Amino acid sequence: NTMEIVTTALLHDLYEYSHTFRGQPSSAAYSAKMAPFGMAHEKVVDDPLQAPESESIGRIRIHQVMCWESSVLVKIGTAFAEPGQAHLTESFSEIYVALVDEQSNHCVATKVMSSGMKRVIVCGKGQVGHHGQKLWKGGYALVLDSIKMALSDRTGIDRQVVCPECLAHSHPRVACTWSWDSVRSAVSTGNGGVRCNKGHLVDCHLLCGTCTSTEPKSAPPPPPSEISTPKPPTKVSTLLPSVVLVAVWDADSGSICCAGSGFIADKKHGLIVTAGHVLFDMCNKNSFGAPYLGLKNASVLIGVIPDGGHTAVFRYFATIVAHDINNMDACVLKIKSRLNWDVNGQDCSNVGHVPVDDVLSEGLMSLKSTRHPELEESVRILGFNQGGEGRLEKGKHVNRSVDFAKGYVCKFFQKEINDDSSESSQSTAFNPREEIVVMCPTIAGHSGGPCVNDEGRVIGILSRADPVDRQRCYLVPTAELKTLVHQAKNSTHYPVK
Repeated sequence: NTMEIVTTALLHDLYEYSHTFRGQPSSAAYSAKMAPFGMAHEKVVDDPLQAPESESIGRIRIHQVMCWESSVLVKIGTAFAEPGQAHLTESFSEIYVALVDEQSNHCVATKVMSSGMKRVIVCGKGQVGHHGQKLWKGGYALVLDSIKMALSDRTGIDRQVVCPECLAHSHPRVACTWSWDSVRSAVSTGNGGVRCNKGHLVDCHLLCGTCTSTEPKSAPPPPPSEISTPKPPTKVSTLLPSVVLVAVWDADSGSICCAGSGFIADKKHGLIVTAGHVLFDMCNKNSFGAPYLGLKNASVLIGVIPDGGHTAVFRYFATIVAHDINNMDACVLKIKSRLNWDVNGQDCSNVGHVPVDDVLSEGLMSLKSTRHPELEESVRILGFNQGGEGRLEKGKHVNRSVDFAKGYVCKFFQKEINDDSSESSQSTAFNPREEIVVMCPTIAGHSGGPCVNDEGRVIGILSRADPVDRQRCYLVPTAELKTLVHQAKNSTHYPVK
């Protein structure tokens, strides 16, 4: 049957291509060239080393294949050379192929289907940078062309492109479509986008994979002899010295009443970033924004992880120097004094402390950050679990052992500029301007902890988990955090009291 032919050809082509191409021009041992669907007679780059930036230059890796009677799912990894980077990074694409009819739950754009019509649906999921080139060069084009070759002897085949905006904002069955030829025609006439019947304007190059990078090359791609596997992710152990335990110390009760996580953003000035709700009352309308959770005689304890360890010791006191809790769940702390000795517990009531005049001499380590995360980018959230574990109950102790959770970026959220909702205008409400959504299992206590990519760069801090889907988490982006850090560096005001 049709799906059996498609699956057999696809698996054969993926296997041949992944095993024959190793950074050198291949003798085309595979049947499907790396060309967008329907472009078999156009110029194809056979040697990726001569391709522009954002072109794949390492062989593809098949990470996962799942086959069913009428569908197949393939996860492909491809090495890319990024501008200004000497190493390769691996980008992942998930491609789903299914043979469906009008009654199938997986069918799209059913309103334009005639009776008895079937669709071979090819869906691609991956990073959208460079007009989707990482997706197209990362296997999507290969899959499309393999299917085209497999069905080349069939007649009556009409190629259509489904509007991705319709798929994102409405039921797939009512999504709009374009003919493949109309999209290619728009590209050839210089149009950057096409608009569907529902008014969505979509990038033509994203739809058909025709864009080539126009950015100047910062460095030529490495010669074939130097091509290697993608750089492995930065080890968590190398990031731990920059991750801190943030706790609210109540001098009146002589105890820690709340704990979260944070990271050192500036070692020269002793600046630490954490979540706003760790230190501010952001739940009660009448006391919204009260620092130190409204406690009259409270301060902030900072726990750091000694070299080579995984357990934090309390070493510093800090004060809040910058915040904007109405618009972001984040604040910046500044180290002010050091305890006379490291506290390997949670009772600091009888420990004196001295001012820290030269923070740089403390030998702190800070984390680097990036403002450019990508969809489906792998991430890790580091922090101190305060949700209880094993025989330790939540709220009965302060956990000082660091851990981490793995996930990936799934969405970017930004509040509309003209959003004049009543909540946004109130001083007693939290209405974030911008957030990053990640799929990652987290626990109470990770709040304020850094979310880092494979390079160990911070893309944001953990704000909260979705109340319905606990795997879905919200981050305060680095772009927002840097605004606060800059404010803290240049502030001449007294700390928040």
